[in-house]
Order: sequence, then structure tokens, then C-alpha cells
Amino acid sequence: MTQKEDAEPEKAKEEEAKNTAEEKKLEEEQIINQRKLQKRRLESDLRGNNRELEYKQFQLTNGILEKSETSILIARSFPKDDVKPSFMIENEIDVLKVKSEEINEQLKGIEEMEREDAAKPS
Repeated sequence: MTQKEDAEPEKAKEEEAKNTAEEKKLEEEQIINQRKLQKRRLESDLRGNNRELEYKQFQLTNGILEKSETSILIARSFPKDDVKPSFMIENEIDVLKVKSEEINEQLKGIEEMEREDAAKPS
């Protein structure tokens, strides 16, 4: 074999390694971007959840109770004036608190992955 023929397979291997490295870098960037998007969505959900939680707590402490949205529940368990009882609002507050905790746990996981990504050598 000539030197030129020997260099061609090595050049092809180098090109393939370069392409693989570029693809891997693009995949990592895509994962990071998806994680950032997920983090923004979760933060937005958490803000909305916290606002709703504050409103429900305000309703409960100030005695401002809302009308029920479902007539089936009204007919079976709510008083005749169609007002949602305070225990329902308390239940909704508990559900919102659990949702907030779940979102916070997801955000912690994302932040941990971001720290790991930052610690990786580029």
C-alpha cells in the first residue's frame, strides 16, 4: 500500500470521530435546553399554584366562599345556597400544598443536574 492509501482510512476514522463528538455535543445541548424549558414551566406552575394557594387561604380566613362549579356535588353534599363549604376549600389547600411540594422536588432534581452539567469539563 502507498502512503496515500494508508492515510485514507485514518482520515475517515478521524472524520467519523469528529462527527460523533459534534453529535454528542449537540445532544448534550439539546438535553440542557429541554431541561431549561422544563424548569421554566415548573417555575411558572409553582407561581400559579402559590397564587391560588394564597387566594384559597384568603377565602378561608375571610369567610369568602365561592360557588360550587358542579351541580351534582351541590345536590348531594352542599347546602341549599350553593356555597362551597370551608372543608372543601381546606381540602383544595391541602392538594395545592402537595402539588407545590412535588414541583419543588422536581426543581431540585433539575438544579442538581444543572450543577452536574456545570461541573463536567467541556
